[in-house]
Amino acid sequence: KTKCREAWTQLECSICDARAGITRKTKVCAHQCDAIYRACKDEYFTEDKLQRLTPCRSSDTICTKLGDWDDDMGGAQMCEDAGYEVVSAGKSKADGTWCFDGSDVPKAGSGQRSSARTKDKKRRGGKKSGA
Repeated sequence: KTKCREAWTQLECSICDARAGITRKTKVCAHQCDAIYRACKDEYFTEDKLQRLTPCRSSDTICTKLGDWDDDMGGAQMCEDAGYEVVSAGKSKADGTWCFDGSDVPKAGSGQRSSARTKDKKRRGGKKSGA
């Protein structure tokens, strides 16, 4: 369950990646969709108000195991059903198209603030603020 939560959170955070730009649908690499599907296939999902696939919450009434969602369900279909555009690795490399591959995403609780504090401390020559 934790692996799925982490994988799905990374997917949802992909829309905030500066490389995604401003597009109608965030592009996700097919291999990343497959990895997320493997992590989540035994977890329960539902549709949100916009009919996008989303993890089941305690307030949801009808939920289905992701692996049972559709006969053709796999990584690509899961990402498409969740509202993302799937890009094959070959297409991405051939035309230089960026797609979210899960890299450079901070782990939950990793604390982006600490790196900002370190940069700020270096800028001040290692002195504490207010000193």
